[in-house]
Order: sequence, then C-alpha cells, then structure tokens
Amino acid sequence: MAESEGPANGRTLIITEGILSSLGPAPTFLRRTSIRLLSARTGSEVLTLAGTSDPGLLLLEYSMPVMKGDQVCRRLRADKRLVKVPVIIVGPPEPPRIEVSCRKSGCSLFSPAPVDFSRLLPRVAEYLGVAQRQEERLSVVLSISYGTVKSEVLGRSMDLSSGGMLVRTPTPLRVGFFVNLRFNPDKGRRSIMAQGRIRRTSPTEEGEYDVGIQFLTLPVESVDRIEKVLQIQRSSPRS
Repeated sequence: MAESEGPANGRTLIITEGILSSLGPAPTFLRRTSIRLLSARTGSEVLTLAGTSDPGLLLLEYSMPVMKGDQVCRRLRADKRLVKVPVIIVGPPEPPRIEVSCRKSGCSLFSPAPVDFSRLLPRVAEYLGVAQRQEERLSVVLSISYGTVKSEVLGRSMDLSSGGMLVRTPTPLRVGFFVNLRFNPDKGRRSIMAQGRIRRTSPTEEGEYDVGIQFLTLPVESVDRIEKVLQIQRSSPRS
C-alpha cells in the first residue's frame, strides 16, 4: 500500500494500483487540492485502508487479488461507517453478469474497461466534491516518425506535470510510439522540447482523442519551468 501526503477528512481517494499505473500524471484537480491518494493492490488492502482513512471515494478494479471488486463493495456496504461512501468499479464489459453483480453490490458507478479517463475523471472530481477549473490549454506540437514517414500533429494539453502530459488531438496516436513534443507552458521566449512515449490513447465524446504521454527526456531547467507553472495553479483561487 502507498499513499500521498494530505489530510483525510473525507477527502481521501482510495485507488487500486492497476488503475493508478494507467492514469499516468496525476490530474490537475488532484495536484492542486488537499486530496490524499491511497493505493492498494488487493481487495483486503482496500478494506483495511477504507476502515482507517475516512475515504471520500474508492476507485477499484473488478479483478483484484484476494477479492473481486463486487465482493469488496458488499463488505463496504455491510459496514455502517462506509455504507454511503461512493465506490466506482472498473471492470470488463463482458460477460454482462459482471456489471450486474457490481451494481447489485451497491457500487455508485460501473465503468467498462479499458478505462476512459476523459469520461471517468470528471465523475471522480464530482464524487470528491472538487470543482474542475477550466485552464487555458497549451498548444502542443507532436512530431511522430512512422518508419521513414514523419508527420506533425497539433494538439492542446489537457493536463501537465513534470512527468508527462495529457494531450487532446484530432487523430489517434499509437500506444508505445515515441514522439517529440514542443510546447510553451509559461509564455516564455523558448518552447520546451521533450521526447516522450505514448502510454495510452482514448476517444472523447467530441470525436477527438486524449493521448497520455510520458516524458523520457526533459532538461532540468524545463522541469523547473513546469513546476513553477503548477505552483501558480495550486495557489490560484478555484473556480
């Protein structure tokens, strides 16, 4: 089990490790608030954390060691202290009996796997009572090489950290591909140049694609610039 710093007071998010590893850079609304993030690998670890941390939300995989997501949810609903805590379960859409079982167990939301974070994260923020601020989006140029063919895609950042970024693009990009990025987080004179790897791609309701990119090379001065931007965002009033 692992955790981030921050107070509990019902502002704790318990998340299973599989979902956390797929999430990539922490969403902006988690970084700029006092949400405490606790991660668990097994169903029994989830129950232990839930019983000691006063959680505001549990975000669980259906397939966990020891106990499945629906079994964990039933145990939670049997505890009068946790009966009203929202529970989101991410599980396979087939066979249908899995979703039926999860809903009967008392989960607040069943999200089909693979998880579409563009749709799920707004619900996470809603359950945690966090207002998602609409930041000005940075323009991002992504240069991709497909063998001998090179192309550029113009996107806009939906989230940014010193470890990577989420970029919305008009075209899907293949998971595992390496990309060169160019963006300017603080309207400085020079754009930041970085190499990254595409970790996930998911369609949005608007017909575009959210592309999660992990930075592979980023100079120290670029990391400092990004951290300064994030610090300003954290200290800005919420909308």
